[in-house]
Amino acid sequence: MSEIVPHPHTGARRWIAAATLLFACNQVGVAMTAPLVTHAPLALIALSPLARNLLLASQAAPLLPLMLVAASRRAIGSLVGYKLGAAYGQRAIGMMEVRAPRATRLIRMFERLFRRADVLVSFLVPRGSAVVAGVAGMDPKAYMLASTAGHAFWSVITYLVGDWLSEHIKLLLVLIRQYMLEITFGFIALAALQVLIHRMRTKGRALPW
Repeated sequence: MSEIVPHPHTGARRWIAAATLLFACNQVGVAMTAPLVTHAPLALIALSPLARNLLLASQAAPLLPLMLVAASRRAIGSLVGYKLGAAYGQRAIGMMEVRAPRATRLIRMFERLFRRADVLVSFLVPRGSAVVAGVAGMDPKAYMLASTAGHAFWSVITYLVGDWLSEHIKLLLVLIRQYMLEITFGFIALAALQVLIHRMRTKGRALPW
């Protein structure tokens, strides 16, 4: 199947730039995971609100500020995804199918499910529904309200899982402190590899995924 590369208009370019910036922030967070999780866990989540970072930070920061930072940062990502979906319409779904041709049927099923229960799906799958919400033309305020609530919900769930695994996570944090330099070099290499893979996968594509 040939790649679909629509010509981005000015508004779309703005959101593509925003998505690229968020990706860059995430990679900085990945590279600096070790020092940030031990000295500035909220900064780590602001840069890279991945579930694994939330689990680590659950033993280094209180629930409320961690949830607020994680939900806010993730909500920004959802807003960018929504705007890109709205800008490109069905072409965005087409590009997702090109990227994962084996998942075409699943993508279409998710799209149909979203049209039947958009608010519920936005809450339960806030990150995965962003582009589809934009394509479907869901009211942006309703989407952001539902998805942000969903992000907050899953952030709390992740924190509670981290609390349940507290003994293991605390041990991991001790190891991180003991081998800070070595682990940091490892995460920098991981971040660089992820950037390289991302560039190879998105080469010649209009959207940054």
